[in-house]
Amino acid sequence: MRSARPLLVALLMAAVGLISPAAAGATAAPSTADAGINVRTVLLQWWHGGRQDNYLSGSPAGDANAERSNYVRVRIEGYGESQYMYRTIPLVLYWHQGRRDNLVAATPATHAAAQAAGYTRMWTETHVYSVRVAGTIPLDLYWHNGRGDNLTVANAAAKSAARAQGYVFVRTEGYVWPAS
Repeated sequence: MRSARPLLVALLMAAVGLISPAAAGATAAPSTADAGINVRTVLLQWWHGGRQDNYLSGSPAGDANAERSNYVRVRIEGYGESQYMYRTIPLVLYWHQGRRDNLVAATPATHAAAQAAGYTRMWTETHVYSVRVAGTIPLDLYWHNGRGDNLTVANAAAKSAARAQGYVFVRTEGYVWPAS
């Protein structure tokens, strides 16, 4: 029977950085990304009455930003993907200081429009599908000229309410998993 001692010594040397884990004969445990495992992120709709601003978050940083800025949580719009998956694209948060407006963008057209209008890129909120995948619903961008507010929604009732309040459909930014 072979002794396990040489392997144990090699693994200990790898643990303290004297040799690489591969040289020790160890194989790394697969990460969730390597295993194709993904965690869905909650897309939360927030509202700030004083600013008349809607904000869609999909990350812990986005949620913390909304809470810190005194936004009120309205509803769950749906679910995105926490990391890149096949056919997904980043949903990126932009901020316009003059308008005090948040905007999330996934399409090249919205990224270009945000940058041309003076919005500052902040961070990636989540990932959305660039094409419709079975079971997903459209995540649509609306604009209200009087408020200077962008609104991104997936909920059918919220889309109807947006149109009734004077928001105009701009484009579909991507596709997300429904809230219910």
